Amino acid sequence: ESDACRYFREVLGSPRSFAAPMLKQCDLAFRLMVRAQGADCCYTPMLKASKFLEGDELEMSEFVTVAGRADRPLIAQIAGNQPEALVAMARLLQALAPDSFDALDLNLGCPQACAEHEGYGAFLIDSDTNISVACDCVRALSSCPEITVPI
Repeated sequence: ESDACRYFREVLGSPRSFAAPMLKQCDLAFRLMVRAQGADCCYTPMLKASKFLEGDELEMSEFVTVAGRADRPLIAQIAGNQPEALVAMARLLQALAPDSFDALDLNLGCPQACAEHEGYGAFLIDSDTNISVACDCVRALSSCPEITVPI
């Protein structure tokens, strides 16, 4: 059995129903509501590395959870196009809220105009050059020994 399968089963609890991430829509209240309706695993709102690292209060306020198991398993979704910033973001999330999320998701699918403007999400994989950047981001995140959750 692979490490990923074991993690999915043992840590995440083999979730069958996921509440997919939605831009600015999956705050704590929403996650608790969809969990009450049967969602086994939820995502945080998309957290933009550049804004989060600048200390943007609105961006940082998106990352809220509760102690205990009520909001678990939880996947923190991050977005950006600079490998170093994404690694710094992951480290900061772990430092600010140790053991409060179970995995990191690098957003490679957001089609919103803000993602197009800033070059992340779906627009990070829309050309050969950008795909190379996306691969650099994934490699940087997955090779950082200080990041203790799966990417």
